[in-house]
Order: sequence, then C-alpha cells, then structure tokens
Amino acid sequence: MKHIPVIGQIPSAEVQQWIQALTDRVPEYQFCAPDELPEYEKASVRFAVVANPSPQQLAEFPSLEWVQSVWAGVEKLVDTFAGSAIEVTRLIDPRLSATMAESALLWCLYLHRDMHLYAAQQQSAIWQAHPYRPTEHCTVGILGLGELGSACAKRLSEQGFQIFGWSRTAKPDSEFRHTFGPAGLSDVLAESDILLNLLPLTSATRDLLTLAEWRQCQSGMKVINFGRGPTVNESDLITALESGLLSYAVLDVFKQEPLPAEHPFWRHEKIQVLPHISAPTSIDSAAEITARNLRKKDAGAAVPIVNFEQGY
Repeated sequence: MKHIPVIGQIPSAEVQQWIQALTDRVPEYQFCAPDELPEYEKASVRFAVVANPSPQQLAEFPSLEWVQSVWAGVEKLVDTFAGSAIEVTRLIDPRLSATMAESALLWCLYLHRDMHLYAAQQQSAIWQAHPYRPTEHCTVGILGLGELGSACAKRLSEQGFQIFGWSRTAKPDSEFRHTFGPAGLSDVLAESDILLNLLPLTSATRDLLTLAEWRQCQSGMKVINFGRGPTVNESDLITALESGLLSYAVLDVFKQEPLPAEHPFWRHEKIQVLPHISAPTSIDSAAEITARNLRKKDAGAAVPIVNFEQGY
C-alpha cells in the first residue's frame, strides 16, 4: 500500500481530519502524518498532499514527484520547487469559489450600502442617513478573472452590480465586460466604485497596486483585497486612505500573517481587518478533488499542473 503523507504547517488535529477524509475516499492508499513514517519510507514517497508546507518539511521527502495542494494559493510551493522536476496541482474547487463569491457579495453590499460609515457613526452616537444608490449604479472592478473571479462576477452581477474585470491576458470567453494588460488596468481603476482584488501572488503582481495606481482611481473608491497581501503596497495603501484617494479598505490577506499586533492596519479607522477567512477550504469537497486527482496521477492520466513561470 502506497504511503501518502499529509504535509503542512497546520495543527495536528487538522492533519488527522485530512487523513480521515482522504482515507474514506481512497482507502487503497495509506495517508499519514510525516512523523508517522520512518526515514526509509520517506525516501520512497512519490506523492504528497500539502497544506502550506515549509521547505524543511518537504526536504524530508527526496523522491517527491507530485504534490496536491489543498489551498488555492501556491506561491510558496512555486518558490520552493522552482527549477525542480516536481509537479504541483493547486486546489480548484467549486465550493471554494462559491464561498469566495459569497464573501465578495457580502462585503460589496456592506460598502455599497455605507455600513462602514454607520459603524463609525455609532461610535459617536451620530444619527445620519446616507443617500441610497441602486446596485445597477455601482461598478465593481474585479482583478483576476479565473475560477474565483468568474464566480464572484456572476454572483455580484446577479445582485445588479456592474462588472468590469481585468486579467493578465485576454479572456475571450468571459461573459462579463473585461480588459487586460497595463492599459486595461488603468481603465478598470478609473471606472470602479469598488475594487475587488483576487490576484494570485506572482513576480508580476507583487506590489501591483501602489500609490501610482491609486491616483488613477475615482476619488473615494473602496477596496477589497481577498487575493494576496503583497499584491498591495501596504504603506501606499495607508497614504491613499489618509489622502482621500481611497475611502475604505476591507483586507483579508496581508504581507505577514497573522497580522502583527503593532501593525497600523489594526487601528486605522478606514480599514476593516479580517483574519484570512473570505474562502476557507472545505475538507470534504477538497478531499473529493484530491482523491480524484490522486487516482488519475497514479494511473498516468493528466491532472492540472501549476505553471511555475506564471506562478499559478
């Protein structure tokens, strides 16, 4: 029976949940925690299931050929395996997409209906209504039109929001208004009332959003970052908020996580901090997808593989 370790910087109780969920679906494999394998067994492991593993954890398995990530983001794995022959499959899960779309709808409505202003007014006992605008008069710019971005666009469009998407390359099959490339990014920034960032972290997206980009926006635009923290320059974001270029930011991802207690985001009146909860992985649905990919890979069939040059 083949051993498949579940490797990650996650609590041991969560590792055991993954082991049980995977064993229920593919009992022909022996899933286990890394410390349950003797060294000679580790040397023969070819496949692994990973959840944000450290390079040190992965180095214990010198014969790895393929890993299935149970997270959508794979930038750390790309850095770890760059230049190697190891293949990485990231999690593409419809349930994850649905959860992200739910969060996008929640926070877009929160900002559109001025709930952030009412929350601030309550602190000073201010009774003041703000003008109502239909969602049809609000444009949500979405950066990233992959699985997550497309699901969010669909959910927001159903609620009446106008969608203007942006991606690295053209998306000719997208049903939503969209653009691409540097010039296209400027267009999206200029037209959006709310900007929803869902971009993965790559060499091309690191610090993509700086003060130069915020100066291209409508004055007072609101920002939601559910992608990756380092795609947004943190000090420039604060400058944009304090200067009025932006009016509010909902942040679920950060350059350093957990966000340090001394970080200025925690106490900024125009920032809502969330602890990376916009789209948590469902163990049940992710285990189904992992089981299917594992059987395919073991049978020599093709599975989706991360492009290390693109970073996703």
